[in-house]
Amino acid sequence: MYKKMKRFPLAAALVFVLAAALLAGCSGGGGGEPAEPISAEAEANGGAAEALSDPTDVVLERIMADADATLGGASAVGQALPDPVTAENAPAMLGIMPDDFVSFVSEATAAQDIEGMDAIQIAVIMCLTPQYVEIVDEMIVNVFDPGKWEQMFPERALTMVSGSYILLAVGSVAETEALADAFSVAAGGSVQEPNIFYTGETGG
Repeated sequence: MYKKMKRFPLAAALVFVLAAALLAGCSGGGGGEPAEPISAEAEANGGAAEALSDPTDVVLERIMADADATLGGASAVGQALPDPVTAENAPAMLGIMPDDFVSFVSEATAAQDIEGMDAIQIAVIMCLTPQYVEIVDEMIVNVFDPGKWEQMFPERALTMVSGSYILLAVGSVAETEALADAFSVAAGGSVQEPNIFYTGETGG
């Protein structure tokens, strides 16, 4: 009788330990579970999924509309007409040579004042991969000609990057700031700081 009573507390203790182990294994708060794998796209963007995924013409029209609304129509943004950028017109539109455009760019759309009355240009470029963004951005910054408008100059030219996308905004300070803000909103805030690569005079 004594031996049987001695075994009971030991058996109860074993049952308690096993139950505790099972409960610990089933809880969702354990730190031992493997993390969700990061996609190649997310990894290329520093761990954050790319917010922009629409074609460049859609992105361009959206940010132009938002910038125009911010400026209250007191700018040339709403007058600029979008056009596809091709390998042939890329040197004039972006400062990118045809071979480089084909090698690094998936697609691009640009808009400028068709009458040439305002020194304004907006472009959205989508690179083939996020790894090409720095290359293309450097080409634009080094080669784009802010003085291509006859007898007038923009106040500012900048680029801004998000994932595989680059914004080129050329115009007045207010216009380029509004376009940069609209691009940031479209990208869900996942953007680099604007790279202002030209500041100049206002042409008239």
